[in-house]
Amino acid sequence: MLDELAAVAVERAGRGGALADSTSFQEQFAHAEGGYRAARAFVYETWNDLWATLGRGAKPSVRQHSLMRLALAHATWSAHEAALLAYKAAGSQALRAGTLQHLFRDMHAGTQHITSAPPVYAAIGRELAGLAKGKKWLFLNLVD
Repeated sequence: MLDELAAVAVERAGRGGALADSTSFQEQFAHAEGGYRAARAFVYETWNDLWATLGRGAKPSVRQHSLMRLALAHATWSAHEAALLAYKAAGSQALRAGTLQHLFRDMHAGTQHITSAPPVYAAIGRELAGLAKGKKWLFLNLVD
């Protein structure tokens, strides 16, 4: 969505009130890009750690499961923030049939998935804070 939004900004550059000339837009775009890239890096870091564990023939630890879930949920909500910026900044173009509208809809479908829901975040936080000693992950919850 950020790529699509950048294309919209470039297309409208030079017009009065254009996105390209707005420092507020530029700051928000940079923040969204940073959030996306940080979330992406976290996913890769977590996956590489899991891959190495599996490559040794070992089972992932409870902490690795927690970080995997956190990376997924964090990536979802970081992408959601970028999608909101793209939707708001693109104006009515985001409402028309096309890539922005399609991606916005898809992103909101992703946020409805149980893996990114508040109870999952709570369970992740419980484990990361050291409040789930002896627990293990069973689907989306920590159990004995």
